[in-house]
Amino acid sequence: MVFGSGGGSLERYSVSDITRRLESLLRAEYPDLLVEGEITGFKAHPSGHWYFSVKDEGAVLACTMFRDKNQKVAAPPRDGDRVIMRGSIGVYVPRGTYQMNVRGLRVEGGGDLARRFEELRQKLTAEGLFLAERKRPIPEWPVAIGIATSASGAVYQDLLKVINKRYPAVVIYFVGCRVQGEGAAAEIAAAVQLLNRHGRSSVLIVGRGGGSVEDLWAFNEELVVRAIAGSRIPVISAVGHETDVTLADFAADLRAATPSAAAELATPSRSELLDRLEQDRQRLASATLWQLKHSRAEVQKLRGRLLHPRDRLALGQQRLDELQSRLQAAARRQVERGTSRLMRVQPRPPTDRIRVGKQRVDNLQQRLSRAILALLRGRRDSLSASAGRLGAMSPLQVLERGYALALRDGLALRSAAQVQIGERLELRLHRGRLGVRVEERDEGLEST
Repeated sequence: MVFGSGGGSLERYSVSDITRRLESLLRAEYPDLLVEGEITGFKAHPSGHWYFSVKDEGAVLACTMFRDKNQKVAAPPRDGDRVIMRGSIGVYVPRGTYQMNVRGLRVEGGGDLARRFEELRQKLTAEGLFLAERKRPIPEWPVAIGIATSASGAVYQDLLKVINKRYPAVVIYFVGCRVQGEGAAAEIAAAVQLLNRHGRSSVLIVGRGGGSVEDLWAFNEELVVRAIAGSRIPVISAVGHETDVTLADFAADLRAATPSAAAELATPSRSELLDRLEQDRQRLASATLWQLKHSRAEVQKLRGRLLHPRDRLALGQQRLDELQSRLQAAARRQVERGTSRLMRVQPRPPTDRIRVGKQRVDNLQQRLSRAILALLRGRRDSLSASAGRLGAMSPLQVLERGYALALRDGLALRSAAQVQIGERLELRLHRGRLGVRVEERDEGLEST
């Protein structure tokens, strides 16, 4: 089909045809030129190629610098750097956009944004706003988290998703604000101040997603930096990606590489908490079982030491007999030693001395016998008194007076509440035992 006016005709082109023609024209017109501008939106692709733009006050030019060319550059440029580039102008045919294919690049110095960034950084550093001792720890168990970011961006939803997954018990207070463009800095600062006046948040997260230096510039504004530094509540900055650095990051108590990382830094992990609780439960159960086992062993040991009063009395009698035998033996040895000494001193005594010595020996022997008998009587009296006290405390004495002892599984019962109706028990009497079944139970005694 031909469209025209005045009888003329127009040639028809495909999109690819016209794009290739424009690409040829631009290459022919600008095969080699120098372009000066400020770097923005720089990105180093994993393939090794660089993609970025250069700008001035009136326009932006897309640029590509392939790996074989950028390897000759000493270091990759950064957003805000002012550069001089050499290359050609062409068209990226699949998109129909024109761009500069850069063959050489030299950094001439920082751009206007970089200069403003550095000047404000030095000023606020001199005031001490970025000192490490100003940084406060982030609470381990936050009661509430305040968030200041755009209400329409994906960052807020990402924060909610991570926080609810890790620590759903926390309360979230959200203040929406613009995060780029004119007026964004004032809204961000106002949001931080509002959350401080509200005062119920344990920690604040302030940030936005990634973007160019211009997109993130609100977080380099002095108004925002002073609001974060003056916050009474600890602040986590979450601006852009890991490689993005703003003055808000310097002023915050903690910088997160991404908004999702900020949510992780602000909250404990629910799974880690559950694992810790399970470990504590297992340790407590193990300690309880060990204590029970140890206590049972102590009870068995004490039960083995516990003697029946009759057995204690028998042991006391045995000990008394042993002491009596030892005392008599000692007395005999004393008499024998005295006699032997006397014989050595007077091997051939006269008859009268022998008689006096014998009489003295008899007297000593009688005194010794009386002392032994007195000692034995004292020991027997003491033993009898102890036996009487033990007998009075013996359960057998109580049974002998007509009482009975109720047992279940060999253990004495002290309360009716310990048994059930129909349960079989054992009654121990002074003489003999009875097996009984409980038909009635009264848990208390009524006075008459």
